[in-house]
Amino acid sequence: MEILFLGTGTGIPGNGRRPTSVAIREGSETLLIDVGPGTITTFGNEGFSLADLRAVILTHFHLDHCSDLGALLFAMKHGLPQRTHPLHLWGPSGLRVWLDRLRALFGSQIDVPFDLHVHEVTPPSRAILGPFQCQFWKTQHTDHSLGVIVEVEGRKVIYTSDTEFSEAWVQQLPQHPEVLITECSLPFRVPGHMIPEEAGQVAQRIHAQSLYLVHLYPLLSPAEAVRRARKTYQGPIEVPTDGFRLLVP
Repeated sequence: MEILFLGTGTGIPGNGRRPTSVAIREGSETLLIDVGPGTITTFGNEGFSLADLRAVILTHFHLDHCSDLGALLFAMKHGLPQRTHPLHLWGPSGLRVWLDRLRALFGSQIDVPFDLHVHEVTPPSRAILGPFQCQFWKTQHTDHSLGVIVEVEGRKVIYTSDTEFSEAWVQQLPQHPEVLITECSLPFRVPGHMIPEEAGQVAQRIHAQSLYLVHLYPLLSPAEAVRRARKTYQGPIEVPTDGFRLLVP
């Protein structure tokens, strides 16, 4: 299993990071989680193919997590060779309405020549997307936001997306995941987000084998994020840059 960090920042410029997005590849199939601005450019530049994309998951409808979906559909419509097999789109309640509004804006530009299967998630729930077994849970960010657990042949990757710390959702996570990808936004607490110590606390509580900190605002440096996360978690910590690749044996 290969993980590509397409973006590791937010919608605020200043630290050289695009909004957070993650691609997970197993064999010839790829799962894309969140599609903020710049996602498809990085996706293509890093050697990932839109033809191999099995499914797209949106964790919530904030601009920095979903705004490139229209560009993605446009690229899949006009790319060569032309895609003919279905694409599955998963997201929170309200996804169909949100997609209808996108179509109203862009019309035939995103009227794709293949089946687009839309699935609205009511957590806690599960889905099998090719080789990817996914579990969804409700996060503490918006009234519809989701976190995702992706399992491939026993290897688990947890992606919190945007959320503040909560005992309620931490208790729902599996123990001993190979990879925990958490948001770690700012050096001080704001509603809906975590500080580094809280990200480390999640990793320690579930005995994660490794912790990857993403969704950094320019006010939080990678060095500070790692230093403060180490106060609560003693395992390996990484602040990946955009384009960072991780192999999970």
